[in-house]
Amino acid sequence: MGVQPADDAPLARSHTSFNHPASLTSEANLTDGGISNPVVIFSQCFDKVITQQLPSINPNIFRTELRTTEDPTRDTKEEEYKRAKRQSVFQKVDLTSVDLSLIPVYEKTTEQMEEILPLLRTNFLTKKLSEEEIEKIAGAMQPQIFNSGDTIIRYGDLGSLYYILAKGEVKVIVYQKETDPNDPDIDEKQVYDKHLREGSGFGELALLYNDKRSATIKAVTDCEAYVLDGKLFKQ
Repeated sequence: MGVQPADDAPLARSHTSFNHPASLTSEANLTDGGISNPVVIFSQCFDKVITQQLPSINPNIFRTELRTTEDPTRDTKEEEYKRAKRQSVFQKVDLTSVDLSLIPVYEKTTEQMEEILPLLRTNFLTKKLSEEEIEKIAGAMQPQIFNSGDTIIRYGDLGSLYYILAKGEVKVIVYQKETDPNDPDIDEKQVYDKHLREGSGFGELALLYNDKRSATIKAVTDCEAYVLDGKLFKQ
């Protein structure tokens, strides 16, 4: 019989059913050695794991990886698109330098004006204009309706219209640089897409320049938009 510390005797009697790992205790001959105190057994098992078994464990089993089916370069493409969009807008389009007194006013209902003015006050292109200027821009815009699936802007086309989405959702599709708009496999050249919702504006370069459209924009749902013709600023 092994010698058991007196202080541990009560604990040993109250936990006689302690089940220690057979793979460890059999090698250590803990039970054969007469050791019945579970604290001592646990201590010896723990020492064995730390000193003998843990160093042999492959650390790679603890590694975790983020698994996703999404394109890993998607975030990079999105940032590139946003950066190019910001640069093109702020370098070329500045409505504060445009003489708004020359643009026409199209008749609208009170409800339409109440709908479009809040959009213009928060739109990135017009929010820095004065209230008077915003009202003039609103007066020059015309409502337009698109059905789900309609192509609002087509990549490569010349355009002169700027849109602010009042209702619905659209998808912006960006293709690889220098992609031929007439390429029959153009869908395979898509590198990025983004959904825009109420309050979003698109087609801003058309306000001052007859640039070719740099992306395709399609209606995901039935949409209502207010349209501003860039030709009004070139007269």
